[in-house]
Amino acid sequence: MNRDKFRGLVYSKYKSMQEFSTAIGWQRNKTARIMNGVQEPNSEEMRTIAELFHLSSNEFIDIFFENQFTK
Repeated sequence: MNRDKFRGLVYSKYKSMQEFSTAIGWQRNKTARIMNGVQEPNSEEMRTIAELFHLSSNEFIDIFFENQFTK
């Protein structure tokens, strides 16, 4: 997962991690774990993020699968 792109996406729309957490329906600590690389989002969580931000297929791949394609 490209954490910088994910973080940029979140902060381009929301003023804080708490505001994003509320919008997506997550606890703030879950959002923090994902943003800090402690936890990877599962497929359902990735789908929820994609829907919330209306991500294109390319944007989705750039954020969630960049490392798999660039190694």
